[in-house]
Amino acid sequence: MPRKPKPDLDAIDAAMARKTIDDGGYAFPVPMVFDGSVVDTVNERGMSLRDWFAGKALARAQSLGPSAPAVGDVARWAYEQADAMLAERKR
Repeated sequence: MPRKPKPDLDAIDAAMARKTIDDGGYAFPVPMVFDGSVVDTVNERGMSLRDWFAGKALARAQSLGPSAPAVGDVARWAYEQADAMLAERKR
């Protein structure tokens, strides 16, 4: 089986540094351990906290049944909810 090429992590980090929307950072940073001590966190280069919150809001929208936002509005609504949650975390 052929190996998948490794992603260019420097390019990913550079793109994340240029972001203009406060996305709350990575959703699941993991501790970096050196000689048995936590020295930093490692960002797993994946879903942002904003995306995580939006996904949770989407799940909530689905549970609302007939009172859920219209299909075309659900994604925008979910990210509005996520942005509100990020803003509340800063208070």
